Amino acid sequence: MKQYACHKCGSTDVFLDERANQTALVCGDCGTWLKWVSKKEIPLVKRFIESNKEVNNG
Repeated sequence: MKQYACHKCGSTDVFLDERANQTALVCGDCGTWLKWVSKKEIPLVKRFIESNKEVNNG
């Protein structure tokens, strides 16, 4: 699975931010914009975020 991590602080805590007609991937720790996410990539990012929550919650 693809890993999404902040290039500034190294955190894997990321979230999707809907901005008008685009979706941004943003770091949950420092708030840095990471990249624009394509419509095809959104399900992959959501899966990564969900699996990250499961790992962190035990």
